[in-house]
Amino acid sequence: MHMESPGLIRFISRFYARVWHRVHVVGEPVPTQGPVIVVANHTAGIMDGALVYGWAPRPLRTLIKYSILRIPGLATLARLGGSIAVYRKKDNISADRNNNEAFSSVREALLGGEALLMFPEGESKSAWKLRTPLRTGTARMAFNAENAKDWKLGLRIVPVGIHYTDRDLYRSRVDIRVGKSFTIESYRELHEEDTRAAVTQLMERISESLGDLVLQSADESDEPVLQLARRCLHSRDGSHHHKLQALARGLDRERTGDPAAHAALLERTHSLSERLLEHGVDPIFGQTAQPPSERTGSPLTVLPCLLSRLFWGLPARLCTLLVSRALPKDKIVSGTILLTLPVGILWNALLVALAWTQWTPIGGIGLGLLSLIALVSSGAAADSRNAYRGRRNAYNGGLADSPRTLPITREFHLFHSELDRLARLGKDGD
Repeated sequence: MHMESPGLIRFISRFYARVWHRVHVVGEPVPTQGPVIVVANHTAGIMDGALVYGWAPRPLRTLIKYSILRIPGLATLARLGGSIAVYRKKDNISADRNNNEAFSSVREALLGGEALLMFPEGESKSAWKLRTPLRTGTARMAFNAENAKDWKLGLRIVPVGIHYTDRDLYRSRVDIRVGKSFTIESYRELHEEDTRAAVTQLMERISESLGDLVLQSADESDEPVLQLARRCLHSRDGSHHHKLQALARGLDRERTGDPAAHAALLERTHSLSERLLEHGVDPIFGQTAQPPSERTGSPLTVLPCLLSRLFWGLPARLCTLLVSRALPKDKIVSGTILLTLPVGILWNALLVALAWTQWTPIGGIGLGLLSLIALVSSGAAADSRNAYRGRRNAYNGGLADSPRTLPITREFHLFHSELDRLARLGKDGD
């Protein structure tokens, strides 16, 4: 299967990502030349692929599960992007179908200097933890290609971590963290002696690389603390990530070493989360690591936010209502995202046509440009609006000394102190 229109798919992927999320990319650059395998964690179904594909500096051929090719519309997009289907036991296909074709397609692509995207967890999941052990297909395909070129291919593996602040919400923040790429020539001797051991070691390295880029909780009970902490400590440049990882390790040690203190922290976290939610305060607002526009905000950003809601938010909300009635709960987000693009384009086309006929052609063109401007500026505008709203709500709710300050109630300060203490505990254990 060859790529028929990677440029079109990149445009669609980036469009989806920009309409549905606010994306921030940090870390190492993805190599723009030579064979590359991008490996990423998998937490949001097809949206993970759209995010990485749309924001990568080059086209990526994605390995997808065969069942996607049974979905009208999505199957067409997969073929246009040159996706490679992988068969699983539960796909219930005939016995004569296997993954030899997939392996051959991957090898051909890598020998041709192309870039591939793989999700070695196999399936998406909502838990804050990598699904280990990872599937071994990535390593076997990488070794297969290198061996075909007598280990002179120069294949590079690029780990990518994807973080959603509110995965299922419209206009959620997403951080894409790109790790340092590495080659696999050093595994040649081990591969020639013991192929299985080489595959295991390479997958362990990939798992370790991904583990450095994603936030993992050792136990499900830690997730509420990490969720609120991530919102409190978030920074655009990604500098908060290592502190959150240390915090996760500290939480694990506290849970096993002092269960009573851990239980008390969970109770305080729940209380603080309820109070912030009650008063409509976003804990991100006011953080010193944020740009000034996100610390203070401005009421003037209400207009671009309203325009974004009119042009793109309204179709997204309509799609959510339609899909929620037709699909099971675990498919609602993916279905909504897929439907948003055609419905959004149709809605904007109707608005432009209405302006064109009721006003003038210039009015229609102007409205179309306004729609694009609203799409591009809505992310920064939403951050600024949330900061302004957060300051106002904190003041009205008695959570701040003045409209210009961070919420400084004793409860909030105690939570931040706990985060610092647990992060130090996590670092001391390294």
